[in-house]
Amino acid sequence: MHPQTEAAIQGNGSHGRPDPLDVVKLESSHRLSPSISLHTFSVPKRATFLASYQPSQNVTLQFPDDLDLIYGSKSLKEEDRCLTFTPCQLSEALGAGYLAMSVIARNGRVTGLLGIPRPHGRLTAKIVGTGGGFSTLNIDNIGFATCIAGGTGIAPFLAMTNARWGTNGRLGRVSLIWSINGNDFPLVEYFIREKILQSIHWLSVAIFVTAGDEVDGLVAGKTEGWWAKKISELRLEIDSSIQTRLRRMEKDDVDSTILNSDHQVLFCGSKSLEWQVRMWCLDKCQVLKTELS
Repeated sequence: MHPQTEAAIQGNGSHGRPDPLDVVKLESSHRLSPSISLHTFSVPKRATFLASYQPSQNVTLQFPDDLDLIYGSKSLKEEDRCLTFTPCQLSEALGAGYLAMSVIARNGRVTGLLGIPRPHGRLTAKIVGTGGGFSTLNIDNIGFATCIAGGTGIAPFLAMTNARWGTNGRLGRVSLIWSINGNDFPLVEYFIREKILQSIHWLSVAIFVTAGDEVDGLVAGKTEGWWAKKISELRLEIDSSIQTRLRRMEKDDVDSTILNSDHQVLFCGSKSLEWQVRMWCLDKCQVLKTELS
């Protein structure tokens, strides 16, 4: 789901009748953690929205009135079934005239219905709007920068890295800092194992695994020793250049990536984390955040 809120963003109902090419089908759903799922849709390569779509932008999908298989149209209004996501990847994985569009969603009242088995065929949705993200001007002119993500706010940065920076030869100029609750660590594992997140795309990668509201020194119910072993195994098995730390992000962590006053910080995450990052970067560099529309 859109990473700024990490929840379903309800649209305003009908956005007009889309081109039939802008109908997508749900190909797969994977529950990566108790609260997060990854949904992959097939998108026609000739879809009209692709002509102007930019990585980091969000996509609004209108789901049909039988989204809830038990209660049908009586359960959810049209606006309840209009959801906005920020794709984390748009790839050629499907072939045969279709792209694979993957989105991260918190498992809420509506989004929890996306992955349930459907006896009468795959779930479809209409693309009824795109927008938001970082402005094209800022992305195209980016030099040295730091991307800071909170939780599912990693989505636009993965999309931008794989689609834009890679083709423009800008690898090695942008650092990534990702703060995520320990309960959602399977999301980190998935992106690293599937090579969606790779250190070769970045000047540096630092992931901060936080305890949230837990007490007694535990993170996601596990001890520091358990986490140290798990993180070590992950680095040895997949990508030793990704630094993973069992603590909250601090001011010095951000400062170490800022090279000069022209440095840009691109942010996507919660309001509380945004406020903290802006305070750290005050009078140092510009902070840009993703927009909803």
